Amino acid sequence: MRAGTRAIEAVGDSLPSSRGAQAEVILRELGGFLWIQIMAVIFLVRFVFWLIGVALRRCAQ
Repeated sequence: MRAGTRAIEAVGDSLPSSRGAQAEVILRELGGFLWIQIMAVIFLVRFVFWLIGVALRRCAQ
């Protein structure tokens, strides 16, 4: 995460000041959006495996 933040800041610093600030905000928002999607997929996969485990335990009884 730190490397990503540094990369975003490097992109913002390489551009002129007005455009650099805008680019930083856009890249930070996109990064946050991607992390939310990744977290949602992880939770979904864990939930599906939990359901499978519950179903297998009930069938085994």
